[in-house]
Formats: sequence, structure tokens, C-alpha cells
Amino acid sequence: DPLSIDIIPPASDFTGMTWLPADAINLVRSGLPNGPIKRGDAINMQIDLSALGLTGAQLPEVQIKGLGDQLKLYPDQPAFTDRTTDGETIEGHRVQTFVLIASKSGTLEIPEIQLRWWDRNNDRQEVASLPAIEIEVLPLKSNAGDTPANTGTTLVQKTQPSSSSAGQSADATQAGGVSSMWKWLSLASISGWLLSIIGFIYYRRRHWGKQSGPFGSFEETIDLRPLLKQIKASASNNQAEQTWQALQAYSRTRWMELPPRSPGDWSERLDSPDCGRAVAELDRHLFHAHTGDAWRGEHICKILLPKLDASLKKRAKPGEQGIPGLYPS
Repeated sequence: DPLSIDIIPPASDFTGMTWLPADAINLVRSGLPNGPIKRGDAINMQIDLSALGLTGAQLPEVQIKGLGDQLKLYPDQPAFTDRTTDGETIEGHRVQTFVLIASKSGTLEIPEIQLRWWDRNNDRQEVASLPAIEIEVLPLKSNAGDTPANTGTTLVQKTQPSSSSAGQSADATQAGGVSSMWKWLSLASISGWLLSIIGFIYYRRRHWGKQSGPFGSFEETIDLRPLLKQIKASASNNQAEQTWQALQAYSRTRWMELPPRSPGDWSERLDSPDCGRAVAELDRHLFHAHTGDAWRGEHICKILLPKLDASLKKRAKPGEQGIPGLYPS
């Protein structure tokens, strides 16, 4: 028997940036310290955005705005998971990790986070939020600022100092030596911290491609042909949702560090506006108002897949045998 599905366009009174029709949306934050931290310390904050009725790949990026120059924000790549709670309804998760580094001491604030979504059961707009939170940042410990400078040390005494004066002079000299020692220790500590940060960034850029992702290793070692075959099978059968999920799996596996997220990204990544238009057709069918016409995957099969297949062959180094093509000549 034929199956009828009603497609409802986005509500006209929805004010969010991304149309999110769901049964429930939830935001959970973790990783924040329970007490004060020191200036220069790194905080690994995680935000889990979950939605009942949507896949993790459909969930938008959580935006953190208004930090100013007191906190430096470094977002990591998100992780996507999907599961079913009752065997029928899907629950998608998008977990984002942010590295926060306090650049100033004092009381710093992570602003409130809001995400507007549409409650499709009650047909109304709702707001999921995380409240603002304050973090106490302590200054770096240093004795250099605790002892005032002795401006009289350069004066030359013409008379022999008394034993009491000599003792005080010796104490002052010793105190100055301790203060100087703490200055150098503080500078060495800060320099070591900066070198650690630089080394971490360099390591991530050099070795990211060897990390494991949610669908296997990075592009240098994984065989992407099964994912290409999955895209081809879904698109050939005009299965829009399955084709979208297969494209998301492929992009997150091949370009784990920066997967294409929009039709424009696909155009730029493959240097082909036609590929972007093919993805845009699928995107409009799934997530935007349309006429109700059935989606056809011929443009994915005829335009996008050959381009992906050709780009895979270029990955093989000179003198090495590349991965066999999806479309053998």
C-alpha cells in the first residue's frame, strides 16, 4: 500500500537561526571546574546537544558569544551519535568540546547559551538554554610584586657600616636574590606553558590525519569505497534521507578535521559548482519547504559520485597503486 507523508514547512513565527522541529531538545554542559583556576589554565568544556526526533548530523553548532578577550576559545571537532529510545524514535547527539584558556585574572563569565527550536507536538517555539556561569581566575603566583624595589642600592657608602647596618644590607641583598630567583622561575614557567601550547597545536596539525574518527581512520588509511557504494545505492533508489546520512558519514570520515557542511562547502571542496547544486537539491528537499515532488538522485549519481571517485584516485602517491575506481573504465 502507498504511504502518505505530510511535509510541513517551517513555521512563519519561528525566530531561530536553524529550523529544528523535534519532540524534545536538551543541552548539557560538563567539564567546568568546581573552584578557582589559575591564569593560563586550560578548561575542557563539553556541551551535549541532544534532540528527540532528529539525527546528530542535523543538529546545529552551539555558538558561544560574548566572551571578550578574557577567555580564549578553541573549539574541537564535534562527535555525532544516534540511538533509538523506544525502537522507533531516533535520538541524536552532537557533543562539542571547547578548550577555554583564561588570559586574565579576576571573575570571568561564560555567557548564557540559548537555542531556539520548534516543539512539533505542541506546535510552538521553545528555547533550550544553559545559564551563564562565573569562573574565578587567580593570578600567577610571583613574589616579584610583593617586595618594593630598593632604589638606594646603587649608592656608595664612604664610611664603614656598623655591624647592624651590615647585617641589614646582607639581608636586603639576600632578599633581592630570592626575589630575582622567583622572577626567573615565573618567566621560565610561563615560557614552558607557551611552548607546550605551541607544541600541542603543531602536533595536532601534523598528526590529525592519523587519529581515529567515528567511522574509522582518516583518509590516508581507510577504504572509502563502501561509503561511496552506500551513497550510490541510496541515490539510485531515490532515498533522500539515506543518501543524506551516507554523505554525512563520508564527509566526516574523509575530511574529519573540516567536513563540508553546506552545498557551498561541497562546491569549494570538489572545485565543482555542479556538485554543490546536486547537494543543494537534496538539502532543499529534506530541510526546506518544497512543492512535494519526489526527490530523484540522478544528479548525485551522475555528477557528485564521479567527482568523489576521481578525487579518491588522486590520493594515491606517485608509484603506488590507488584505490580501484567506483566507475571502472
